[in-house]
Amino acid sequence: MVPLVQERIKTLADVIALVDFFFQEDISYEPEMLIGKKMTAAESLEALRRAYETVAELPSFDEGTLETALRNLAEELGLKAGQLFGIIRVAITGKKVAPPLFGTMANLGRERTLARMEKALKLLEQLAK
Repeated sequence: MVPLVQERIKTLADVIALVDFFFQEDISYEPEMLIGKKMTAAESLEALRRAYETVAELPSFDEGTLETALRNLAEELGLKAGQLFGIIRVAITGKKVAPPLFGTMANLGRERTLARMEKALKLLEQLAK
């Protein structure tokens, strides 16, 4: 975990703010944070739903596999990678700024990553109504 945050910290206090989500089962954030840049709630919901399906079906759960699959998905959806990755980042960390996404996902593990994405999908469903 240290390599994930090392380049983003200046003081020891910065570490806590960047990695607290690793130690919490239930993260909280404003649901509106899940709406991607220049996207509607419905578009963000569809993007996250497709990301969830993609992640769930991956044969392995390592940084390289995650990055390749999700970059391909962003292209397939006609999104900029940052749009899709921003939605996923908030879903799994509760933050717009966090350690590198794919390393974070790999360290959280498939089960915790998918559980957090499921929670975010439910929140986006409410916003998209």
